[in-house]
Amino acid sequence: MKRNTLIKIGSAVLAALLMTSHLLTACAEGDSPEIETELTPLRDAVTAVMGEDTIVGAACTKDELSRKYIQQLIEHHFNAVTFGNELKPDALFGYSNGTVPGTHEDELNGKTITVPNMDFSRAEYMCDIIKKWNDENPDKIIKIRGHVLVWHSQTPEWFFHVDYDKNKDYVTPDEMSERLEWYIREVLTHFTGEDSKYKGMFYGWDVVNEAISDGTCKYRTDTENANESLLKDTHGSNSSWWHVYQSNRFIIDAFRFANKYAPADLDLYYNDYNDTELSKAFGIVELINAVKATPDARIDGMGMQGHYSSTDMNEGKFETCAKQYLECGVKVMITEWDLKAADSYDSSSEESIVTEYTRQARRYETLYKKMQKLQEKGYDIAGFTFWGTIDKFSWLQSRSDVGGGSTSGNTQCPLLFDDDCKAKPAYWAFVDSDHITDMQKAFKEKEKAEKEAASAEEVTEEVTEVSTEEAAPVETETTVSEEQKETAPETEAVTEEPAKKRTTGGIIATCVIVALLVLCGSLLTQKLREKKDIKKHD
Repeated sequence: MKRNTLIKIGSAVLAALLMTSHLLTACAEGDSPEIETELTPLRDAVTAVMGEDTIVGAACTKDELSRKYIQQLIEHHFNAVTFGNELKPDALFGYSNGTVPGTHEDELNGKTITVPNMDFSRAEYMCDIIKKWNDENPDKIIKIRGHVLVWHSQTPEWFFHVDYDKNKDYVTPDEMSERLEWYIREVLTHFTGEDSKYKGMFYGWDVVNEAISDGTCKYRTDTENANESLLKDTHGSNSSWWHVYQSNRFIIDAFRFANKYAPADLDLYYNDYNDTELSKAFGIVELINAVKATPDARIDGMGMQGHYSSTDMNEGKFETCAKQYLECGVKVMITEWDLKAADSYDSSSEESIVTEYTRQARRYETLYKKMQKLQEKGYDIAGFTFWGTIDKFSWLQSRSDVGGGSTSGNTQCPLLFDDDCKAKPAYWAFVDSDHITDMQKAFKEKEKAEKEAASAEEVTEEVTEVSTEEAAPVETETTVSEEQKETAPETEAVTEEPAKKRTTGGIIATCVIVALLVLCGSLLTQKLREKKDIKKHD
């Protein structure tokens, strides 16, 4: 599918980004778009307003980060990244979701336990790219957010069963807690421990993700979706964590173990979506307070995922819910920010693109100002991370039963940069929102100019048509134009028939006259001969 890109108008502002579907399309696969390095880095614009420690991040996967232009986009605009999949349990178990990828013996608290083999290679590949940049650019450090330790989705079902075999019984809560502590220890010490080559690179970690139900607004259970079997390799809705514990103990334990093995400067987060729904916010607040009430547990922040819509979100509810989390004594960060397009959005229509991009920019601008307002009141707003880098790599372009995604099937445009890595109007919502107004004016002027040009062209065509008719030669009585032949064939027949009759009549009349003359001549000759003969006899 072709995607529309943006045209820059005005070298000084680099802002009037008007979409022209028939002029520009996204780079073909394999091409490397150029980064607009002349643009103000997004991180510089935001940290100048909200403080040097503010996180301005983007999510990316191993596949995306392996592309040089994505690296360049991140390096120019962001001071943090979140790995989209590579630190989730299924990735760290080598995506061996159907069966355990082998086991080995390990020690935990003086006890030997059997544990599954782990694979850190995907996350290490990404960490190495970031580390190389940081080593070469100590004045532009990029931090990393760990995502995620405990989640009902993308955790292989075998992890909860005896002998790591999903066809056997579930383990007891105590045995599951041993596995949980071991897992958290292995992940955190590998990437943040004293002996880790990546020590100091991580600023935070999502300890627990999406543990509150959308339906009940209480803890997510093992019966969220009656049509989803617990024996599936991974789950989209039902929680095997709850199935084992039948309580929130696994959540409390996760924050206890994370606090035990994480460095003190690593922020520990709870992370969830539908974070602006007031009823769900009550359940999230209950979870945060339960962790905070546990002496050896630690929770530092609430991650409002920020998967919002450009059309039907209530900004007032955002502020209200954010305050509820902040008043629990934790910081707030938008951790997976994007804006789903209106159902009416048509990526092949220039007018629709301008409408959607402008609406999107204004939504981002409004929420950004809400965060500034909360910060001005003394609340701890840690920053925000966009869930992706450029539109075509957004999770909203497809549908997954273990993480949501697009439901309409329409092409989406949820981020700040288009497929060509070019800044969209939404970028200016964070850098200079006056440019959004400039873009709207420029597009209206362009529309007006196009309409005027179209009207002038119509007038020219009409004048030309009239001139052509006036200059046409006059037809004789018996001449029939091609247009008349096409529109009135019967008239043609009527017009031609009298002419034929007149021609035939003339020929006959001529023949009669000639015949009469011949006859008269013969008679006259005969009379003269008779007269001569009479004279001879006389």
